[in-house]
Amino acid sequence: MSDKSSKHTMKNQRNDDRRYPARRRKKKKQVVTKRGNVDHLADTLLKGSFVCFDIETTGGNPERNGITEIFAVRYIDGVEAETFYSMVNPKIPIPPIVRRMTGITNRMVKKEPVIEEVMPKFLDFLEDDILSSCYLTDSCSIFQETIDGKIFKS
Repeated sequence: MSDKSSKHTMKNQRNDDRRYPARRRKKKKQVVTKRGNVDHLADTLLKGSFVCFDIETTGGNPERNGITEIFAVRYIDGVEAETFYSMVNPKIPIPPIVRRMTGITNRMVKKEPVIEEVMPKFLDFLEDDILSSCYLTDSCSIFQETIDGKIFKS
């Protein structure tokens, strides 16, 4: 009697297998861009150093606005190694909309160093590392204007 019940169970199991096919393991997708396979990039971040930074400004025009805050983190072999932080006196009033967005007020930056004092220290911190930022082109244009117009005068 047990032979019959085991045969019956096996027969039902085979029918169940047909209704519910075995799950296949998904192959790991390779990340491929126009430049080709970029799987090596994840590995590269764990070997070497780079700096992630963010700046806050009084507005988007680098010729008319100033930097109010700089924050940067250096990663070495995928581990946070050191940070740089400074509030900056932009020497112009911070517009109300920027105060609401950033939480930085005129009173907070009033007694802080000006960009001419902060930028050389920040550039020393950056060394020759790779840079990463959310708005890198905007940040770099602000830095370029700051460096060309205020720090390294011809």
